[in-house]
Amino acid sequence: MNNIEILRLLLISGGLIFFVYAMITKRISTLIALPLMGALTALIASVGEIPMLGLFAHENAEGETVQGIMNAVFGDGARMMASTIAASIFGGAFAVLLRRVGIAEAIIKKAAELAGDRIRVIAFIFYVATMVIFSAIGGLGAVILIGSVALPIMMTAGISGVVAGAIILLGLTTGGVMNPAGFAFFATILAPVIDGGYEAAYEIVARMAITLFIISMLVSIAYIMLNVKNSQRSAWHARKTQPAYELSNWALIAPIVPVALVLSSIYILPQVITAELAIIVGIAYTVYVCKIKDKINAIAQSFVQGTQEVAGAIVLLIGLGILIRGVQFYTVTPIIAPAIEVLVSMLQSPMTYVIASH
Repeated sequence: MNNIEILRLLLISGGLIFFVYAMITKRISTLIALPLMGALTALIASVGEIPMLGLFAHENAEGETVQGIMNAVFGDGARMMASTIAASIFGGAFAVLLRRVGIAEAIIKKAAELAGDRIRVIAFIFYVATMVIFSAIGGLGAVILIGSVALPIMMTAGISGVVAGAIILLGLTTGGVMNPAGFAFFATILAPVIDGGYEAAYEIVARMAITLFIISMLVSIAYIMLNVKNSQRSAWHARKTQPAYELSNWALIAPIVPVALVLSSIYILPQVITAELAIIVGIAYTVYVCKIKDKINAIAQSFVQGTQEVAGAIVLLIGLGILIRGVQFYTVTPIIAPAIEVLVSMLQSPMTYVIASH
């Protein structure tokens, strides 16, 4: 690397560190910082190197016409996460529908009824119930909903507040690993570097999620066994309440329908089912098994409200796409690639391992 490239690398690193610090200290919103980081990275690498600051289409060193920052970074970056954005919208609608018909609460209360007064069984059943729910839905609203129902029941049963909260978080993590919308997010990021594109990346992510799911479940089981004593007896008894709609036992498996479809498509069916299609089937199944009078209107309202709930996440995904495209811009790669190679070689060094382990 020559002196100019080293200077560009330092400026890019300094800019990224500045924005990260500003986000951590809440001096700038993440929604604004991510696209600015991508644009600034591409701009620093292009100034003085290509005409018009690299903002517009131009010819590269080989005489080929290439897109500038406006199109390659902002345009392509905004569209990069299109699959993930679509999955987020469908997932948001599914989450709203599950809350509207009362399936999430019904699962928690059904779990309480099955557990009876055995405190460790209560902990395990609530962990599994939370895991099932968060394999389909997510977001702060869902966490508040589940927490407001499950935490008082577990604490009344004799489980400490800290342990009860940890059980909810472990269930959230384990279930979240298997959320099809998460598959779409990571597949979109990995698609450019994996042969076969998005579909191959999606299948790899789904298979990897199974391993992470098993590890997370084993850790969670160990935590519950160590922190919840079975010698106690709970004085709490489940109280039956009327859900928003009349629900059958078939309705309680609605949250895992999309997950089951994705996994069965990987191991049984000849073609992988995408997250969007799996969630659509989950919505259709939920509407069918629940006795909702105006099904079409319920679906429409779920999509409107679900889109509103994930609007912030959509803007965040657009900014993330711009950041990724900014780092991948053709003038940036020759500058950061040598630094990454040096960093990787340092991390692979036995001396680095010895120092880190101490």
